[in-house]
Amino acid sequence: MILIVINLIFFLIPTRAITETKKFIAIADAWIDGESPSTNYGNDPELKVGWANAEWKQALIRFDLSSKPANYYKAEIQFYCTLEDIFQLTIEVEELVGGYEWNENTVTWNSRPDLFDGWSITFITVSNNGFYKIDITDKFLFEDYDIWITPTETESILIASREDSPRSPRIVFFIEGSDLAIIPHKSQDLIYTNNVFNLLPNKNKFIRDSYQTLKAGGYLIIADEFSKVALPSEIDSDPAFRCGGISGAQSKDFIANICTNEGFKQKDFQIINQYEIEYNKVKFPLETGILVLQKQY
Repeated sequence: MILIVINLIFFLIPTRAITETKKFIAIADAWIDGESPSTNYGNDPELKVGWANAEWKQALIRFDLSSKPANYYKAEIQFYCTLEDIFQLTIEVEELVGGYEWNENTVTWNSRPDLFDGWSITFITVSNNGFYKIDITDKFLFEDYDIWITPTETESILIASREDSPRSPRIVFFIEGSDLAIIPHKSQDLIYTNNVFNLLPNKNKFIRDSYQTLKAGGYLIIADEFSKVALPSEIDSDPAFRCGGISGAQSKDFIANICTNEGFKQKDFQIINQYEIEYNKVKFPLETGILVLQKQY
């Protein structure tokens, strides 16, 4: 598609957000059993967590995150649970922070971590067979990252171990990319986004990528919804507002300031429509607009 503006020909590049992932499979795991306190279960295809014969069963999992990405916007632990003839079981997932060292092939109940070595991440109620996900975006992720899974009730579940390749425990990092990543630097006259900019999890990165992709004097045009006041953070995850492109909306001045800091200059802003939305019985003013920015160098 070719767009002609003031007798100049610009190549129009539709853009969208792309989420890339980087996955780290567990490098070690084992379950420990109070019923057999000196036995090692480091090579089993399943990790038993629960209670049986008046003794607890717990699981240890280790990940090597030494090469984790620096620019992720979300990280989560994922592991596969199977119920053992029960309705549900609540488990606690902790991270080991006490410098405890354990070996998959030798760890036993007798050599398990001290209770004070674990910090709780969350509680999960397992009620169906399948993958369960835990958000750890805000956690400090050591290069050797260990989790400890303990039951809170007198029932048992099975967690797929790293030996079960399709369902092995993993930590997944979510990284934002865009279509611009495949376009050569300084090759385009115009980049145009239509009702997608607000949904980008990392707007600054997109603006930086746009700057690199554009020729000197090239244009970045953002056609989207702009807020006139701060919107509640709950709107960002509301499906109705995401579909309308309102989730993530910021003021025109806020967006223009980010672009200015990345080397753009605001050339124009056209208001197409002004309206209000209502959320929790409070009204918020917005405007549909087109923000035109030019690369300076």
